[in-house]
Amino acid sequence: MSSKTNILSNTIYCKGKLLGYSEPGRKSLTIGKINFSEFSWKYIRIDDVKVIDQYNSEELKVGDFWYKKVLKGRKNWFLSRQLIWKFPKLSWPKRPEIFIPRGDSEFFNGTLYEVVISDFKISDKRSPADSSVHLSAEIYFQIKKPSIKVIPENIIIVPETSAPVINEIKTVGDGLNVLPEEISSTTTASDPVIDSGQNTVAAPSKSRSTIMNLLIWIAALFIAWKFFPLLVLPIFLIGLSTMLFRFFKKSCLLILFSLFVFIVGGFLLLYFLSNNYKTVIPQDNRKGTIKISPPKAQKNKDGTTDFTTEKEIHWRDFYNADYWARYNTSNTIFYESQQRHQNIVSNETTNNSIQFFTEVYGQMNKMDNYHIDSLTEIIITNAAKLNLSPIRTAEMVTTFIQEIPYYLVHDLSCQESSKQGGFTAQYHRENKPCLSDIPAGVQSPYEFIHNLKGDCDTRSLLAYSILKKMGISCSVWVSEAYGHSILGVGLPIGTGTYKQINGVKHYAVELTAKGFKIGMIAPEHTNTDNWDITLFYNKY
Repeated sequence: MSSKTNILSNTIYCKGKLLGYSEPGRKSLTIGKINFSEFSWKYIRIDDVKVIDQYNSEELKVGDFWYKKVLKGRKNWFLSRQLIWKFPKLSWPKRPEIFIPRGDSEFFNGTLYEVVISDFKISDKRSPADSSVHLSAEIYFQIKKPSIKVIPENIIIVPETSAPVINEIKTVGDGLNVLPEEISSTTTASDPVIDSGQNTVAAPSKSRSTIMNLLIWIAALFIAWKFFPLLVLPIFLIGLSTMLFRFFKKSCLLILFSLFVFIVGGFLLLYFLSNNYKTVIPQDNRKGTIKISPPKAQKNKDGTTDFTTEKEIHWRDFYNADYWARYNTSNTIFYESQQRHQNIVSNETTNNSIQFFTEVYGQMNKMDNYHIDSLTEIIITNAAKLNLSPIRTAEMVTTFIQEIPYYLVHDLSCQESSKQGGFTAQYHRENKPCLSDIPAGVQSPYEFIHNLKGDCDTRSLLAYSILKKMGISCSVWVSEAYGHSILGVGLPIGTGTYKQINGVKHYAVELTAKGFKIGMIAPEHTNTDNWDITLFYNKY
């Protein structure tokens, strides 16, 4: 093992006079009332700095001393000093302020290595409210060697009585200046070498560091794109600005180009968050479970027999919160809803399709208003237990409905529907589940929670009925152009597709598939001019 204990083989060895203050340490080794084994330095000032020959830090560890292999300081010295003066009771990081002045306007506050502090002189000038130890001492330390050859010893490098001469002064590291030899040639710049005492290993080069930072940036972009899409643009802009800074350094072009990047990026960010945002990335929420128990017979008050079925639905929202809904439905009430459903459709005579569905949806919501009370109470109880906001409560309702498997509901037989072409024909060719011969191709809210078979408008109508009973503004949208129906939620979501209804923004949400948050619908459905409002409810 080498007898030298320096961390960096390419270093300058220095000594100087230290003035500073520190919180006392907590280790058991004490001298008098002061602990010298573990100071928590707040501020270190080093004056009368001289470059010396190599020293062995182990040989300097005699008597009262304090040793640190690597001592890093806070970078923004001026700002931190201003804040300490104004807010002295604030809790600051453990890194001390390292201040080595040179003249009136220059100082060094970088990293010190193999620091040995000895010959302590402790000041008694302390107020009762100040627990800091104020002291002066002798300090030995190392800093990274510059690319120039320096006078090896006995040169005072900090005090300066005249302005520096450009041809004679060189900058070392973060600002500590030394005088070059007048005759000797300069040494070759190279990467710092880390000496562990046994092995010498080259430190990472700037190019390797750049490649590593680039890989980290790309990885962050990928993770954001996968899980947090709204963070993609900010991460991209931050990374681009960092690369520009490394490339242009302090040139004026950097400032101008950075302003251009952030102005353009800001407009893009506003565009992405606006109503015209076309990219929809459904967020995966974990799959739940649905259990339907066999029907149980029970006697009604009039002596007739009814069959009840218990449903248990477990689902999760986008914050991975778990919800359960366990409720019973009655065959008798289901058949009554079916009959009233058929009567409503049969009695509707309007030829306007939007008006037709407005009337049908409205009457179905009214006829099943009290039949879905038990399910609504479960939703309200879940929200109260978790103290959910109205937005989280609405998302609990939408994710509940999204958890139920999709069934196409149509008013014709499967054979007749498959001849109509388009989506319905393709759906039947793939042998996907459907519910045929249903008047108007929609189920009422109670019919849906009984058989758990529904498509777009059936789902939107149930969500509307639940949210309205809970006092949350909502609406049902229908589009002839898209042949589709979605739900609107009148809460301050802030992003996504919306329509303003009587002064309230209703944000659209797709209910036929999992992963769509409120404000998100399929990209091809975002033209709000193609959507008509059939039902709506505004709380205020």
